[in-house]
Amino acid sequence: MKLIRKLIVGISTICLLVMTFVSATYAWFEINSRASVENFHFEVHGGQGFLVSIDNVNYYNDLNLLQLQKAMLVAYGDGEYRLADDGSEKLYYIHYEDFRNDHGEIEKRELADEVSSTRIAEIVSDKIKLYPTTSKNGRDLTDMYNATTKVNSGNYVQFNIYFRTQSRRLEDKFAYEIYLNGSDATTDDGSLVEPTTITSAITEFDLSADMNAVKYDNGSRYVKALKRTNSSGARDKITVYSSNAVRLSITDNTLREYAIVDDENHPVLDEAGNPTKGYRYELTDENATKIYELNDTVNKNTDLGSYATDYTGGKTDAELEALINSGSEIISTDVALEDENLALYCSKFNAMYTYYNKLKPDAQITHISYNDKPTTIRDLSKKDTITRVVAGEEAKLLTFRLWLEGWDADCFDGIKYSVKVKLAFGSKRVDL
Repeated sequence: MKLIRKLIVGISTICLLVMTFVSATYAWFEINSRASVENFHFEVHGGQGFLVSIDNVNYYNDLNLLQLQKAMLVAYGDGEYRLADDGSEKLYYIHYEDFRNDHGEIEKRELADEVSSTRIAEIVSDKIKLYPTTSKNGRDLTDMYNATTKVNSGNYVQFNIYFRTQSRRLEDKFAYEIYLNGSDATTDDGSLVEPTTITSAITEFDLSADMNAVKYDNGSRYVKALKRTNSSGARDKITVYSSNAVRLSITDNTLREYAIVDDENHPVLDEAGNPTKGYRYELTDENATKIYELNDTVNKNTDLGSYATDYTGGKTDAELEALINSGSEIISTDVALEDENLALYCSKFNAMYTYYNKLKPDAQITHISYNDKPTTIRDLSKKDTITRVVAGEEAKLLTFRLWLEGWDADCFDGIKYSVKVKLAFGSKRVDL
């Protein structure tokens, strides 16, 4: 870790290995399109000036796999799992039993059973899944039929990490702005720290229905009609990197004071007659949650697009149909932004959307509105700040959510291999 701490710009990396369920090669509507999350690999290497924690008690330069699994279960359990408050970082399973008090009345009492490391890994593998969902704000998730899905459903991954400065002195008067690092960083001894990436192995399968898909050729994108049975009598194939359908959101939370009230909303007073106060983590900014759409940069020529929307770029249906198999470029490096949006967001060119509706003609889905699509960050070069930690102040709590975006053109079942997520955090010192 000494090499990492030598960075002029601090770097912290989180690596996750998401093993996925292999089933039939259909889109998310297939009943078995639920991806199992197991064999997580997770490391945090503390960057210059800031530390990380899962319990806001023990702070480290590094967090290991077991610590992440505990953080995931605390979020998943919604009170069912709890970290010890004695600083031991032990995880307890919380349950209740009936007992008879001294007056003969039946009451419930809380029991806390410690969960072993082996059992923690088993529960994560069994209970927490990746199932196609969607979110407009990165905090509230729904399934593809607009039904709310909570973290305790196990349909997506969520965990909390506390960030604070190494210095606990207010008089130091500096802060660190932390961001997701999107490029290689080099330590002062020449060692390379890799950037944030979301990658996966290739999945290739024969089509069971026709589809339209955006394809790459020498840096330009085209839309092509792929057939269940092509002119040679064989099935066309589609190549998918499932990591291109993954979304990551990060929510910043700040510890704030609040007045404690009774059931009738009256202030609860202390022995001196003064209102009592409590503290809890709340959203730092209602609109500050960031959603990242970080497509596979190594295999970027396989990106099938983004959300299936009603975007047409001002073209008629006939003009859009004419682009299919025409050989005309949708986008190259020197064309206008609206053409890129056509390639990314036109439902007529969306592989998942067109495949679903061809395969299920009696159960058609509708696209979403282009104006209602979530705002995502696709480029990390701007170094958008995800939190700001100030020397001597309380820690910030960051909530991380990871899901498969069901409206994404790359969201297909039949994910054959793992999705690997590496989060690299950079930090910039700011003197106050």
